[in-house]
Order: sequence, then C-alpha cells, then structure tokens
Amino acid sequence: MTSPPLLADWATLGIAPTQDIDALRSAYRARLKVVGPESDPDGFQQLRQAYERLLALLQQGGAPPADEVGVATGQTLVDALRALRFAGDGAGALALIQTTLDAHLPGSAELEAIEDALMNQLAFDRRLSPQLFGLLVDHFDWRDMQARLAQVDPERHAALLDRIGGEDWMVELARAASEPDGQVAALMLASHAQALAMLKATGLKPDGAAEVRARFEELLTHAPFVLGRFDGATLALLREAVEGPPLLGESVRAGQPAPAAEASNGIPAVSKQNRLRIRWGVAAIALALVGGRMFWKSGNSARSGGNANLPDTSLAFSVAAPMLKDPTKPWLATRTEPGGIFVDWAPIMTMRQAVADLRIGVNVDEPATAMALPQWDAPIGFVAPKDIRYITMRLRYKADGQWSEVRRYPIWEGRP
Repeated sequence: MTSPPLLADWATLGIAPTQDIDALRSAYRARLKVVGPESDPDGFQQLRQAYERLLALLQQGGAPPADEVGVATGQTLVDALRALRFAGDGAGALALIQTTLDAHLPGSAELEAIEDALMNQLAFDRRLSPQLFGLLVDHFDWRDMQARLAQVDPERHAALLDRIGGEDWMVELARAASEPDGQVAALMLASHAQALAMLKATGLKPDGAAEVRARFEELLTHAPFVLGRFDGATLALLREAVEGPPLLGESVRAGQPAPAAEASNGIPAVSKQNRLRIRWGVAAIALALVGGRMFWKSGNSARSGGNANLPDTSLAFSVAAPMLKDPTKPWLATRTEPGGIFVDWAPIMTMRQAVADLRIGVNVDEPATAMALPQWDAPIGFVAPKDIRYITMRLRYKADGQWSEVRRYPIWEGRP
C-alpha cells in the first residue's frame, strides 16, 4: 500500500464509505464478478489495491475520514456516484452525496466546484433517480432564481428548471393516480397488462378522452426527461382508447396490394402478434408521442387559425414525392452523440407532405407499427438503447397509394 484510502477507492468497490468489514468484503466479491484478472487485468489490479487499502484501514479500527470525503474533487464525487449507481446501490449513492455535501460550508469554493461538476455531468442524466436529483435540487436551491447557478449560467439554469418541472409533474401525476377520480393518471403509470385489465373492467370514464389529451400534452412538454419512465405499450393503448382501433397494421409485403381491410379505413387489420410487439421499444414510444400530439391537432387548428402561426419547413408535395422514391434519400438519420446514437426523424418529416401512411418496426423485418406524422414542424428523435439493432420503415405514397419497399436502417447493428 503506497497511498492512503481515498474516496475513489470506495467508488472502485461500488459502495459508500462504511465501517462494516463484511459489507466491504461483499462489495469486493460482487465487483470480482464484473472485473476479473483475465477479463480486465488493469481493472482487477485497481480493484485489488483499493480493497486492500480499505480493508487495512477498517481492520486497524479506522473510519473514512470526514475531511477526506469533504475535500473530494467534484469529478471524484461524480465518479463515485456513477460507480454506486452502476452497482445498483441507490441508498449508498444518496448517503455518499449527503455526507459529502454536509462536509462543506455553504458558499465555499469546494462546494461550488462540486455543484458545477454535478450540474454539468449528472443533473441532466435521464437515468438519475428522482430521489438523488431531488436531493441536489434542495441542497443547491436550484429552484431559486437568485441561486448561484441562476446568476452565473442563466441558460443552463433555465434548462435545469425544465427538468425540475418534469419531476414535479411526475409527483403530481402520482398524486392524481391515488385520487378516486384519477383513472387516467393511474392508467398512464400502469404497466400494459395492468392498464389493459383496468380498461376491460371499467372502460374509459366519460370525460377520459379529454383528460388523456390534456395529460399527453403535458407529457410532451416534459418528455425529454420523463418519457422513458412510461410503458410505451400503455401509452399506445390509451391512444387507441381515445381514437379507437385499429392502432397497428399488418405488414404489407412489397409488391402486394394492402389487405382488404384497408379499403374501409385506410389501415390494415390488427393482429394479436403485432399488438404484442409494441410492448417494448422506441417504436411504441414514438407512436404514443407523435400520436398524442395528433389527438388535438384539429382543436389547435381552430384556435390558432389553421396553424398559420406555426413554422413549416416541409417540402412541397411536388418536390417530396420523387424524393421519397429515391433510394439515395434516407427517411431516417442517425448521428453519434456523447450519450449514444441519436435517431432523428427529420428526413421523413421534411417529406411528410407526400406520405399517406407510415409503418415502423424495431428489430423486425416487417414494420407494422403505425406512426402518424405531425402536419407541422416537430423535432422527433431519441437516443437509442443498445438493444435496438435496427429500425425498418415502409410507407404508402400519397401520389399513387402504393406501398414502398421496406427500408432497413442499422442503429447499433455492427457497432461496438
């Protein structure tokens, strides 16, 4: 041992500072399952050294010095929190940050450095638990327009207020779900199976459609931070409950006419298998998100004069129609960002005036999920999780009513 135990050692073990030797040993054994001498020699060496330093400290009757935690740099704290969260120790992460923050006097340079590191690297992480985020909000007074962050970086603070607004909305939604008349809120927070059972038992309450539209509009406002907490299949089910079936369509094979059911309503018939497909994946979430906006399009048109005051950068039909059939013109775009691969629907949005119907699929060769495109500009995209290998798309041309070939766009397929 050439150096004393540091906060980074606890982060390496994936636990908060403790005096419990058994807890230390358990954490070491758990980390060995992830960091082994053969799979990761360097990581194993770092883990072993951290464990030996901490074990020696505790065997000598020592404890994690409060001032060691207190003088931790912002980056060290961020790394430690990430390690705890990766290990699934949410309670440990909360304890660590509470101990660290309490060790600094308000207004100290060290605390300001820690606040900046947490705000820049952690506060906007969608995977950050509401409890941990709430602790940071309360400790640093991030709601306060006179707080330090609001003064030194008002733009960043404004973005942070958006996230706080999303968390507050989730709290309000949970409260509403517990009320006797909170059916819609309860449905939104339920799993697909639970929501389906609830609707089968009682149906949607008389004023439920209007409330669904209102709640979806609120969800769209806060979507960047909270959408991932909802079951996409549940949102799609609510959309169907308001607009009525069918929601999903049978895949139309290239070169073949659409099924007979399409003649009556413009959308192929629904199959049980395709309904089950929307239980997971961004396809279901995108459907619920965009479909939700379409719920009240006509209502907004009446209020805003036909959307004349909204921007529209879509291409004219005469320009978009030939572009849709051009194989060199993509319908979907991807780009690599720090958080992963961003899937952008902007290309198909610019050509939407020539699209009659759109079907998308995730990791399936036959796209079957109906996706409605807004008739005005709306940024639609998401950071794709690694289990989305590819997305397939097929559309029906407005010009001649024919269905296109299936296009396949790799997302994580073939990427490390």
